[in-house]
This record gives sequence, C-alpha cells and structure tokens, in this order.
Amino acid sequence: MGLVTFTASLLAASFIFLIILVIVGIFTLFIRLMKLISNIIIIKKGDGNWWKGIIPFYNRWVRYNLAFDKKRALIVFIADMIISGILGVIYTLMFIATCAANIVESSKYSIQSYDTWSRAIGDVFIISLIAIMLVKMVYSLVYRYGTYGICRAFGRENGFCIAAFFIPVIASTLVAFSNDEYIEDVEETKV
Repeated sequence: MGLVTFTASLLAASFIFLIILVIVGIFTLFIRLMKLISNIIIIKKGDGNWWKGIIPFYNRWVRYNLAFDKKRALIVFIADMIISGILGVIYTLMFIATCAANIVESSKYSIQSYDTWSRAIGDVFIISLIAIMLVKMVYSLVYRYGTYGICRAFGRENGFCIAAFFIPVIASTLVAFSNDEYIEDVEETKV
C-alpha cells in the first residue's frame, strides 16, 4: 500500500468517524432536549410552575415529590444526589489521572520509575471507567423508578408504568404530551 493510498484511507476513516460523532451528538442533544421539555411540561401539569423544571437538582426534587409521598421522595432524592456526587468525584479522579499521565509522559526520560507511574495511572483510569459504568447503572435505576412513579401519579396503567422502566424518556414524553391529569390526593396511585 502506497503512502497516498494510506493517507486517503486514513482521511476517509477520519471523516466517517467524524460523521458518526456528529450524528451521535445530535441524537444525544435531541434526547436531552426531549427530557427537558417533558420534565417542564410534567412539572407544570403537576405543580403549576413550569420554571421549576429548568433549575438543576431542584427539578428532580419537584419531580420526585410529584411521583411519591414525602418520605419516599426524600429517600429517592438523596439517593439521586449521592449518586450524582459520586459521579462527580470519579470524573474528577479521571481528570487528575489524565493530567498526571500527560505530566509523566512529558517527563518520561527524567523519571526513573516511568513504567510504574504509567501503569498506576492506567489502572486508576480503568478502575474509574468501571466505577462510572456501575454508578451510572444504579443511577439509571433511580431515574427509571422516578419515571415509574410519575406514570403512576398521572394515572397510567401498570403495564405502561412497567414499560417506563425500559423506555423512560419515551414514557415521560407520552405522559407530558397526553391529556393525563395529575392525581394528587389518590394515595393508591402513589408507589
């Protein structure tokens, strides 16, 4: 393979990868926007104040209070905040490990134990990735449980509420854009 062919292949692969990244980014942005709009509409339907759906962390508190009784809402909210804090710490550790890797790499000829440092930083990075995956799985369960509670609070049937565990964004969107009304006083609808 010649240099020109190799360069053309590399450019084509890079361009395809860039297109895939743009498509994934647009899809992610669309999902995030859909979650935000659905959250605003659900909070407006249940609480009457649409602006509470925009404020980070507070919108989760309001949403959990719509979905559950006060005690369960507090427990789910605390679990949500603890998980978010753990994710923040892990992301910070990954950032520090990345910076340390750059420092070690830039001075690899002056550090006598370069291989040890390099392996240690790699281990921290891999453990952080595994921890992120596990913590995000737990967070996903908390988020899905909250969506389940929202579906119940708006009078949806059990089948729909169970489906909300598997497709929470779609379930929230359907509840937000439906004619369902918030059932505030019916305790059996609250989980």
